[in-house]
Amino acid sequence: KFFRKTYITTLPNLGYLDRPIFDLERTTAKAWKEGGAEAEAKARATFVQNEHDERRRTLQEFRDWQSDIRAKKQEELKRLRAAGDTTTGYFDLTVPSYNATQQAQAQADALEESTSVQGEGIENLGKVFWSSQENQTKDIEHVNTLPPPAPVSLDDDQVKICGEMAIFSPLVDQSLAISEEPNVIDKLTTKPAPSPVGNLKKLNNSDVIKAPLLHGSTENIDEKESQLQSIVAPNMQDTKKLEEISSRLSRKPVERETWESLQLKAKAAPYLHKPPVLPSCADMESSDDEDVEITSRPKTREELLHGLRHQFTNLTGSYDNVDVSRKRMKNNVNCPTHLEVAFQYAYEKTQAAVNSVLQKANHACYQQVLEYFVERSSVNRKLLYEQEHLVPLQPFPVAAIVAGTDASAASSAVWTDPLIRHLKRRFPFVVSIQRKYTNGRQMLEFIANTIFQEIHQREREGQWLQNEMRRATTQSITRRSGRVDEYKPDTEVPVIKWDTVAGILEQLTRAVTPIIQMADDVSIQAEMLVMELRTARELQLGDCVSRPFSIHQECFERLVEDSKDRINSLRRSIGIDTFTENLLLQLHRELLELYIACLEAQLAVERVDTQRHVIRHLMQSLIKETGLMAPDATTSTSGTTPTILLVLDQYESVSESVFGDVLHMWKDHAKLLRLGCILGLTSLSSPCYRRMPLRIATCLVLRPFVLEDSLKCFHDIIQTLVISGECPVICSGAVLTWLYIGFTKTHSISVFLQSMRCLLYRHFTLKSHALLNLLPLTNVEYQHPFRLHCQNTTLPVSVVAYLDGLSPAERSDLQTKVICTGNASLKDTVVNHLGKVPAWKRVWQTIWSCVELTYQVVRKSKRGEHEVHLLAAALDGTLLHTKYMAEIKAFLLQAGVKLLWTVVQEWRQCLDTYAMDLIAGETNTLEAIVQQVDETKQIVAFMQSEMNDEENVRMLPQVRIDIIDLFMNGMVVFLSPALPEACVLGTLFYYNDVKGLEEMFEASHFESIQAALCKPIHALEKDLALSTTSKRQVKKMIPETWCNDMQLIYRFYRDTAGMLINMAEWLEYFENQVQGEASKNKAGPIDSKYIQVRFLRGLSTLRYLGFLRKYGKSEDYMEKLVFI
Repeated sequence: KFFRKTYITTLPNLGYLDRPIFDLERTTAKAWKEGGAEAEAKARATFVQNEHDERRRTLQEFRDWQSDIRAKKQEELKRLRAAGDTTTGYFDLTVPSYNATQQAQAQADALEESTSVQGEGIENLGKVFWSSQENQTKDIEHVNTLPPPAPVSLDDDQVKICGEMAIFSPLVDQSLAISEEPNVIDKLTTKPAPSPVGNLKKLNNSDVIKAPLLHGSTENIDEKESQLQSIVAPNMQDTKKLEEISSRLSRKPVERETWESLQLKAKAAPYLHKPPVLPSCADMESSDDEDVEITSRPKTREELLHGLRHQFTNLTGSYDNVDVSRKRMKNNVNCPTHLEVAFQYAYEKTQAAVNSVLQKANHACYQQVLEYFVERSSVNRKLLYEQEHLVPLQPFPVAAIVAGTDASAASSAVWTDPLIRHLKRRFPFVVSIQRKYTNGRQMLEFIANTIFQEIHQREREGQWLQNEMRRATTQSITRRSGRVDEYKPDTEVPVIKWDTVAGILEQLTRAVTPIIQMADDVSIQAEMLVMELRTARELQLGDCVSRPFSIHQECFERLVEDSKDRINSLRRSIGIDTFTENLLLQLHRELLELYIACLEAQLAVERVDTQRHVIRHLMQSLIKETGLMAPDATTSTSGTTPTILLVLDQYESVSESVFGDVLHMWKDHAKLLRLGCILGLTSLSSPCYRRMPLRIATCLVLRPFVLEDSLKCFHDIIQTLVISGECPVICSGAVLTWLYIGFTKTHSISVFLQSMRCLLYRHFTLKSHALLNLLPLTNVEYQHPFRLHCQNTTLPVSVVAYLDGLSPAERSDLQTKVICTGNASLKDTVVNHLGKVPAWKRVWQTIWSCVELTYQVVRKSKRGEHEVHLLAAALDGTLLHTKYMAEIKAFLLQAGVKLLWTVVQEWRQCLDTYAMDLIAGETNTLEAIVQQVDETKQIVAFMQSEMNDEENVRMLPQVRIDIIDLFMNGMVVFLSPALPEACVLGTLFYYNDVKGLEEMFEASHFESIQAALCKPIHALEKDLALSTTSKRQVKKMIPETWCNDMQLIYRFYRDTAGMLINMAEWLEYFENQVQGEASKNKAGPIDSKYIQVRFLRGLSTLRYLGFLRKYGKSEDYMEKLVFI
C-alpha cells in the first residue's frame, strides 16, 4: 500500500521511482516511517515553513546589500561634488512627490474615455471625426477662392536693406537681391509677402556670412536685420495662416501597399549582405532540380564550409571583391590529393566486393530468420495456444539465436547490417542494440525513441510520395517544385521521459500497428505509385514493340535512367531501407530483367561482331547489377500481429538483468505488440546460451540459426578480389599466404578488411604513379567508375590528364620506367603499356580458371589450404615447378576417357568466356590454344562414342600424353612470369612487400610485456639506450622506478594459485618488499601513503593490460583473467 514511501526510506540514495524524488517527499517519508501520518503532516508544515524562512532571509540579505551599495555610492558622489564634479548621477534622481490633483484629473480622464465608447459613443465619435474632416475641406476650398494678397510697397532705404540681406544669406529669396536690371524696383513692389518671409524664418546668425562684401563692409548688420523685420512684421499673421493651409494642400493621402507589392519590392531590392549560395549535395548526382545543365564543377563539403566561414566572418566587406588567388589557395589546401582519392576508391571497391560475397553466403541464414519471424507474427491459432514455453496462452516474445564466427565482437557489423536490411523488407521496425544500459527503462526509452524517429521519417516519406505522384500526374521533368521538410529530431519525437512504462508501450502500439498492417497512408500511396509506374512502363514498351531495336533500346535506357533517378531522389530526401525504396527496387529489378531478355533476343539475331560485343558487355553489366540487388520483399497482410524486432549483435556483453527487465516489461504491459529478438553469439556452445537465466529463457521461444563460417567464405573472397579483379591491386603469393595465415588466426572479416586497407594504403603511398592503376586511358570513357568517383574533385580523370599535370622531375622518373621507341611520345608509350596490363589479366584469369577446375577435379572439389598455396604459386609465376602440377599430371595419366572429356570441355568453356570478353580490336592471344583444345575435344569425343574398348586402350596413353603436354606446355606457361616481369608498368598493379605488413600487424606485445614485468632492468636499459647512463646508475635507479613496482606486483599475481586475489594481502606483500629494498639500500623508511599510491598505479596498469578485473561488487578481491 505504501510501497513508494517504503522504497524511499529503505533506499536513501534512490533518486527516481516512476518520477523524481525531491527533498520534500524524502523528508515526509522519513517522518511517516518514524511517527505515522501526524508526523508526516508536521514534517511537511515544518519543511514548507523553513523554505519560506529561507526565502525571506535571502531577500533580506539582498536588500541589506542594496542599502550598503547605495550608501557607499552616495558617499562617493559627495566626495566628487566636493572636488568640483557637477555630473548628475543615478542616485541624484528623486521620485516626484504624490500630487492628488493630477491623480484625480487622470482618473477623471480615464473614466470619461471609458464612458465615451459605451452605447452609441463610438458612432458619435465617428460623426465628430468626419464632421471635422468636412470642415477642413471647406477651409481649404475657401482659401483657394480668396483674392491674392496686396503687394508690399518698399521705399529706397528698405530696398537697399533687402538687397544687402540677400547678399548676406543664400536662404533669402534671390529675387530680393539688387541687380542692374531696369525694373528691379517694380518686381520688389509686386512680390508677394509670403515668399521672403518663408526664407527669413530660416535665417539665423550662422547663416549670415561675416566677410567683406561687394557693396561695403559688414557693419550695422543687426540694425539692417531689424529694419527688414519691421517691414514684413505686419504681414506675419497672414503668412502663418497661409503656410498652414498650404501644408494641408500639399499633404497627400496615405496609400497602403498590398502584401503582393511588398513581396515584389523585397525580391527586387538589393541585398544588404549577400546570403550564402549553397548548392545542394544532391545536385551532384542528379540534375532533377536543375533545368539548365551546369558545366562548372560542384563544390565539395570542405569548400562549402570554407565559403560559409568566409561570408559570416567578413560581413562588412564586399562579397565580390575577394582576393581570388588567396581564395584559390585556401581551397586547394582542403582539396583531396591523388593518393587520398585513389586509396579511398580502391578500399571502397574492395569492401563492397567482400560484403557482397558474405551477403550471398549468408543469404540462406537470413532468409530462414525472416521466415521464422513471419511465421511467428502471423495470426495462427495453433501458435497462440500451443506455445513452446512453460506458460501457454500468452503472447511471449520469440528469439532467433544467430551463431557463427562472424557473430562476435570483432566483426558484428558484418552480419548485423545485412540482416537488418533483410528483415526490414518485411518488418519496418528493427532496432539494433549496441550500447550498455544500467536498467531496463533506459533500454526501453532507447527503443521507443528509435521507433518514433523512424515513424517521423515515414511521414517525410509520405511527403515525397505526394510530390512524386503530383509529378507523374503533371508529367514534369524536374523535381524542383517538390520539397520534403527537414528532419528535426528534437522537436518531432514525443517526450516520453516522464511517462510510465505502460504509457510508452501504449504509444508504441498505437503508432506501429497501422504501419505493420499496411493500413497507413504511406503504404497505400507507395503501392499506388508503383501501380502507376508499372502501367506507364507497359504502355511505353508496348509502343516500341514493332519498331527497330535502336528505338526499343532507347526506350529501355530512358526507363532505367528514370528509375535510378527516382530511387536516388528518395535516398537523398528520406534515406535508405525505406518501404517505398523496397517497392521501387522491385520495380527496377523487373525492368532490368525485361531489358536483359530484350538484349538476349537481339544477341541471337545480331551478326556484326562489334554490335555483339557491345550488347554482350551491356548484358554483363545489367546481370551484375541485378545480382547485387536484394530479392523481392514479402509484403505484410492485415492479419499480421504487430511485431518489433531487436538485434543484440553481442549478446555476451548485454547485462542479463537489464535484458530480463525489458522482456518482463514488454510481457506485462504490451499485450497487443509482439517483440522479437535476434541474439548474436560466437557459437551455440557459448556459456551465455547454455546457462541462460530462467527469467529470460521462460520469456523466449528460442530457435538457433548458424551463419556460414567465414573461413569457408575466405576462398570466395579471394576468388572475387584476386581472380575476378574486384581489387585494383594484385598481391604476390607471399602476401596472399600472409593474409590467409592471419585470417586463420583471427577468423575475423573485419581484421581481414583492415589488412587489405593497410595493403592498399602502402601501395598507393609508397609507389610513385600508382594512380595510373585506376585512371581510364582516354578522356572519352565518361562512365568509368573512377571517373564517376572523382566527378566532385579537380583531380585528373584520365591518364592523359594525369601526364599533363606532372612536374619535370615526376616526368623524368616515369621516363626511366618506360622506353619510348621511335617518334612515340611519353603519353602514347604510357597508354600503350597500360593497355597491355588488362589484356595480360584476362589471359591470366582464363588460364587460372582452367587450372583451378582441373585441380578441383583432382581434389574432388575439396577446398583447403592447398588451394591458397596453388593460387600463391600462380601469382608468383612458379606454378609449373610445384608439387601441385606433378599431382595433376599423375591424375591425368590415370584418367579415363569420360573424365578426360569433362576436363577438356571445361577448358573450352573458359576459353569461350575469354573470347567473349575481348575488347574490339584486341588480338586473341589464346587462339592457338583454342584450336588445340578443339582438336583434343574432337578426338576424345570420337573415342567416347565410336571406338570400342580395345582401340581406346591403345590410343588412350597417347591422348593422355597430348593432353598433359597441352596443359603443361601450352596453358600453364601463360602464368609465367609474374605481372612485374610480364608488363613494363606491371609494378603499378602489383604489391609484394610482406615485411611492411608484418611490422604493422605482427608486433610481439605479449613478449614485450612479459619481459618488462619479469626483468625490469632490460626495459629500463631499453628506455635509456640513447642516453649516457651507465649500468651502475641504472641499477641504482631500479628501486624507485615504475618497472620495479610492476615486477613486484606481477610476482604476487603469478604466484597466487586461485582466481581471486585478496587486496589487503597483496598490498601488505608489496609494502614489505618496498620497505625491504629501501632498508637494503640504506635509505630511510618510506611513507605508507606513498606506497599505496604506487600500488594503485601498478594495479591500474594490470587492469588496463587485461590481467585482472573487479570481482562483482566486492572491493576486497580482484579476479584474475587469461591474458590473450
